[in-house]
Amino acid sequence: GRSIAKVAPDGQSEIFADTGLLNCPNGIAIDDQDNLYVVNFNNNTVVKIAPDGNGENFAEVESGGGHITFANGKLYSVGRGAAKVFEISLTGEVAVIAGSGEPGNDDGPALEATFWIPNGIDASPDGSKLYLTSRVIGQGSPLNPVLLRVVNLSEGQP
Repeated sequence: GRSIAKVAPDGQSEIFADTGLLNCPNGIAIDDQDNLYVVNFNNNTVVKIAPDGNGENFAEVESGGGHITFANGKLYSVGRGAAKVFEISLTGEVAVIAGSGEPGNDDGPALEATFWIPNGIDASPDGSKLYLTSRVIGQGSPLNPVLLRVVNLSEGQP
């Protein structure tokens, strides 16, 4: 889809944002100013949607945009194909904070750790950790098992 619906507590929905900037939205987060941030899977773009429903291209993450979360006044997203975790400032600067880019599930210093098709991401309530999913390599199972990985933001390592 290319739109975002707003659902009221009574279950009624209406289109909130309908923009050609959305291209297979995969993740959505809201900041403390009620802006939505949507990661497009098909083109790796993060789209910012203001409270009035107007959208703009905001940032770009590497290779297969995954989910996104907001914590500590910043956005955090995963690059599925890049096997990396990104920190995105609210002014649009993107930095890799974890992941060597090599496929795997090895812990270690943040930029040496490996992930395999990371997708889901969320922050701990106190903002000190990120939790993300990483697929199990070589399982060949139709269930596509995943591991829950932790990135300690204060220590800089998964």
